[in-house]
Amino acid sequence: MGLTQPRILIVDDDPDVLVVLGDLLESLGYLPVRVGLGADAIGETRAHDYDLVLLDLSLPDVPGVDVLSQIKQYAPETEVIVVTGHRSVDSAVVAVRLRAFDYIEKPFGLAALGETIERALEWRRQRLEEHNQLDQLVRSERELREAIGGSMAEMLSKQRLLEAIVQECPDAILVADRERSITYVNDAAVRLVGVPLSEMVGTPIDGVVQMEGRVLDELLGGRDRIAGVDAVILNQCTSSAITVEASLSALRDEDGHPVGMIGVYRDVTQTRALVREVDEANQKLQALSITDPVTGLFNHRHFQAMLRTECDRARRYGAPVSLVMLDLDHFKLVNDGYGHTYGDEVLRRAAQEIRDRLRSTDTPCRYGGDEFAIIMPSTGPANAAATAERVRAGVEQCMGAVCSGTGPRVSFSIGVAAFPDDAATCEELIAISDQALYRAKAGGRNRVVVASDITVPC
Repeated sequence: MGLTQPRILIVDDDPDVLVVLGDLLESLGYLPVRVGLGADAIGETRAHDYDLVLLDLSLPDVPGVDVLSQIKQYAPETEVIVVTGHRSVDSAVVAVRLRAFDYIEKPFGLAALGETIERALEWRRQRLEEHNQLDQLVRSERELREAIGGSMAEMLSKQRLLEAIVQECPDAILVADRERSITYVNDAAVRLVGVPLSEMVGTPIDGVVQMEGRVLDELLGGRDRIAGVDAVILNQCTSSAITVEASLSALRDEDGHPVGMIGVYRDVTQTRALVREVDEANQKLQALSITDPVTGLFNHRHFQAMLRTECDRARRYGAPVSLVMLDLDHFKLVNDGYGHTYGDEVLRRAAQEIRDRLRSTDTPCRYGGDEFAIIMPSTGPANAAATAERVRAGVEQCMGAVCSGTGPRVSFSIGVAAFPDDAATCEELIAISDQALYRAKAGGRNRVVVASDITVPC
């Protein structure tokens, strides 16, 4: 990642999310900056250089897609990971169209998010290396002009001079004058466009490369370089649209006035498709390793890891973390009377009721069998109990008496405990919340019991 800490901007209107993500990024060696409004995010990315932005699409002042669009306009080399709590294909499409690096949904696993952040930063590093190579190419062209001298430079045409530098480049290179007319292309550009050099020279570059007009305007208006811009080249032979990543540099005369531009265009159609496939495969493998296959909640292994992480964070910052343990009442009677297939459906419905009532920073897990667990960072026992009661009431209303009203009552018995008020270690927190759960069972089931309200033996 280099010698300096990567700067990452977190944009989310939920203070809990800002705290949790900020702590995660600091623990990974990054430098996080937190803002809660879209306008602040736009101002930050205009005023400062950021390696990455974690952007929530649901913001109270400016739509998240507008924030994303402006970030990519003024800081095209900054990668953006879009975060949203709404499962929407349209949101994913918009994020990709606006050149976000990735798109993740809440609630997300912090470990998986950390891996996504590392991939985004590595992708940015590779792009910057490519852009530096282009800078070196342009500098070489200028140095060659100086080395040849004035009299020799007059003998060599601009076209032949550029040819000596760029002809062997594997990427397509197009040179245009200030009027945007093509003056030179290399062999790679001929193959990519599917048109002979003689037919391209003198034609508008806009007719060959499709990109936002403002990009060329800015380059000819005074900017030295614009890197990492997406464009489309239409191959005239196959009529196929080829996605390219463009890196453009201004060509200037001896007085520093722009006289044209040189652009390097890399075909990224297959590369991005392959990267996307690999990322999707890795995400699926990562999800499978931490997800319960029946309910879709996090599994017991991930529960143990996340509870240790949150207890360590609570100990370090003095903020509480609550653990909610939930057990389905009479679930054995459901399995015995109606079979495991129906029992799995009951588990899935219960898991969905849990999901629907949690914050994005909470971690819902299947602890095992018919028992569930919820880790709630920065939450005391009173607020955790209120959430637990909403879950209990939701399950009672959703399922009630299953099996056409003649079967056993399916409900949740719930125990709540908090760290460090009720326990000094993760193991104690699990044991004490379990004891509160058993007290709820003994007290008639379908209820919430808080550990601090009862006497729990050591």
